[in-house]
Amino acid sequence: GSCYRFVGDTYGERLRIIKEDWGTVQASAKEKEEIASKQSKEEAGEEGEEIGSPKDDTVKREGGAETFSFGRMCAFSNEVMGQRTEGWMEELLKVFHVLVEMISSPVHLQEECDLLAINLIVRSQSIDFEKFKPVMLAALRSLLPKQWSTAHENAWEWLWSTVARNLRESTMKVRAFKPYNVKLFQTLEEQQLDR
Repeated sequence: GSCYRFVGDTYGERLRIIKEDWGTVQASAKEKEEIASKQSKEEAGEEGEEIGSPKDDTVKREGGAETFSFGRMCAFSNEVMGQRTEGWMEELLKVFHVLVEMISSPVHLQEECDLLAINLIVRSQSIDFEKFKPVMLAALRSLLPKQWSTAHENAWEWLWSTVARNLRESTMKVRAFKPYNVKLFQTLEEQQLDR
C-alpha cells in the first residue's frame, strides 16, 4: 500500500511540475511572439513616415524575442554545446509539445513515439537520443530561471528518459520492419493505396 502511494505521489508531482513548466514556457513564448508582432507592425507604420531611418536596433529586439521559444532555445543550446542540430532533433522539436502533453498517458505516448519514429528514421540513420537531454535541460533552465530546482530537473529528466526509451524501441521496430513495408507497398495497386 505505501509503495503504491509513494509511486502515485512521486508520479503525480512530476506530472504537475511538467505541466506547470510547459504552460509557463508556452505562455512566455506566445507573449514574446505577440510583442515581436506588435513591434514589427509599428515599425512598418514608421517606415512609411521616416524613409531611411536605421532599423538595426529593432532587428536585434525581434531576434531576441524570437529566441524565447523552446525550439529556438534548444537550437541555441545546441550551438553553445558545439553540436549541430540534426534532422531528427528538428523533427522531434516539431512534436515535442505533443510528447509533453501525452506523458501522463503511457499508451498514447507510445503511439506518438511510434509515429514519430517513422519520421526520425527518414531524417537520420544514426540517432543518439542522449544528445537531446542536455540540450532540453539547458533550454528549460534558460526559459524557467526562477522556478528551476532539483525537483524540476528530476521531473524533466524522467520525462526524457521515458520518451527516449519509447523512441529507442520504436525506431528499432521501424528499422526491423522497413524492408517488409517497402515490399508490401510495392505490391499494392494505386486503388488500394488511395483508401
